[in-house]
Amino acid sequence: MGGSLTLASEQGKGSVFTLALPLAPAAEALPAAAARPARLPLKSSRVLVVEDNPVNRRVLELMLKKLGCQPTLVNSGEEALAVTTTRPFDLILMDWEMPGMDGLATARALHQRWSENERIPILAITANAMQGDRDRCLAAGMADYLTKPIDLPTLGAAITRWTPTSASPAPHPH
Repeated sequence: MGGSLTLASEQGKGSVFTLALPLAPAAEALPAAAARPARLPLKSSRVLVVEDNPVNRRVLELMLKKLGCQPTLVNSGEEALAVTTTRPFDLILMDWEMPGMDGLATARALHQRWSENERIPILAITANAMQGDRDRCLAAGMADYLTKPIDLPTLGAAITRWTPTSASPAPHPH
């Protein structure tokens, strides 16, 4: 990459490693469209985030707001089952591994409760990136599979791909 790596070390005090790479600033290195995420035509998209980790929940909330979505946050599969009976959503972002009811069991339970025309796309959000993990999520009824850490362009593309672009609200599951 045309860079350099230097080391300065002093016994008893520690070491300093310096890596210098001749890279362009991020805004110059990326195409203009990738440097700034496009505003989605989904400003009113109602997205349920099911994530037990408070830091991950907050990061997803901020990303969704930046994309113009309206996030609702819950921290368990049980809470997701409860909130989806009282509020409509356009999309669900579901962590796979949670204490109690995990994301796969929650997705199965939601699909058992919904009729075919009431189904809301559920996207797995997981650190599991081993071969076969995607297939397990899809088999549980999830529409897509996103691995952590998720960046803003990837999240925006997934929401665009799975959220209806019409102005009509999503069906309300009963």
